Amino acid sequence: MHIAFLDSRFPTMSRTFVLWQMIGVLQRGHDISILPREFNPHVPRPEAVDRYELLKRTVPVPIPAGFPKRQAAFVGSTARAVAAEPGTVAGAVCGLLGARFSVRQFHELVARHCAAPTPMRFDVLHAHFGKSGKRAMFMRRHKAIDGPLIASFHGQDVNVLPRKRRYGRNMYRELFHEAELLTVNSRFLASVLIDSLHAPEERVVRLPMGVATAAIPWRPRTRNTEQVRLLTVARLTEVKGIEYAIRAVARLAETYPELRYSIVGKGHCGAQLKRLAAELGVAERVEFHGAKPWEEVVGYFESHDLFVLPSVVTADGAQEAQGVVLLEAQAAGMPVLATRVGGIPESVRDGESAILVAPRDEEALAEALAHLLEHPERWPPMGAAGRAFVEREFEHEMLIDRLTQLYRDVACGRDIQAVPPGTENEA
Repeated sequence: MHIAFLDSRFPTMSRTFVLWQMIGVLQRGHDISILPREFNPHVPRPEAVDRYELLKRTVPVPIPAGFPKRQAAFVGSTARAVAAEPGTVAGAVCGLLGARFSVRQFHELVARHCAAPTPMRFDVLHAHFGKSGKRAMFMRRHKAIDGPLIASFHGQDVNVLPRKRRYGRNMYRELFHEAELLTVNSRFLASVLIDSLHAPEERVVRLPMGVATAAIPWRPRTRNTEQVRLLTVARLTEVKGIEYAIRAVARLAETYPELRYSIVGKGHCGAQLKRLAAELGVAERVEFHGAKPWEEVVGYFESHDLFVLPSVVTADGAQEAQGVVLLEAQAAGMPVLATRVGGIPESVRDGESAILVAPRDEEALAEALAHLLEHPERWPPMGAAGRAFVEREFEHEMLIDRLTQLYRDVACGRDIQAVPPGTENEA
């Protein structure tokens, strides 16, 4: 099969779960093409992008960089498209006037039509995130690409964007009815998609993002009397709730002077979090490491003892839909501290591999952390339970097999047995 992957940008250091899906599909002998909205071959990228020569499989939008050149190209390509495909351009303009699509989508459509006047045909179009799904629908509708469409939703595209006035809760209405399949990474997200946004339940399939456990060394954790190392790997944004972990560490500072906290990631809350650590008097034991490639992140899992992700629900509705990093930490054998938010309870085994507390409750988080510090005998069985759970439910190879089966079913027009979001999906 030939699969087209559509996302907002490629390559990128983030969204490695999409990258590993591409590679998994390639490793099973299928062909792929990558159709990003934004393409910059010079930005930092994961090593796997070059190892698998994915830039050669990328079909960028043929639009020059720089505003004057881009506008000139837009005028010229639009004129050529009007001459060659007046019906397509007229239909696309009607879509714009109906406020269903953006000028940028129209620009891409015209540019792709001029580069390839006949539709690029694929066995499956796989769009990651809702806005890319709408983009794929627009281009397919106006014959720039062709193939059955799978739209995968991941979190913010469901929890946040439909709350914004410029989008609204009907922003995916057409996509829901034109896409052949809708996938979500958790039962929590399925419930939001179906109950709040009115997606047709019969088209919604749960397909979590997986973890390549073979690439993550596992070791049992034991208590070091000199130092205990706590770890968070996340974007430094409000939704990750990192401030509550810093506050919990500050509460325990006197009792547990050996406690150290490492934070790996970057984001707009970085300066604020550093100030908070200084104000609470724990700046010397809270270390900010910045963003790291995934290969280096694995080293942090190996060298640390406990993992914490105290995620919250923000005012705009943002919350964790799955929490892939929790799977990675469990695969490494780390006991986990997290919150009962969104899809997190589906990504850990509360009481077995993890301890879950209420969000925004620094006292409860500190108590849970103190419990683990006082009971290091729990660490090895928690780590073993976490590794077994991830291997059983979220192993990358198993989920890629499930994905390629979905591709075959969609490409052949077979009915896919969707299930209620409260039960496990065996599609």
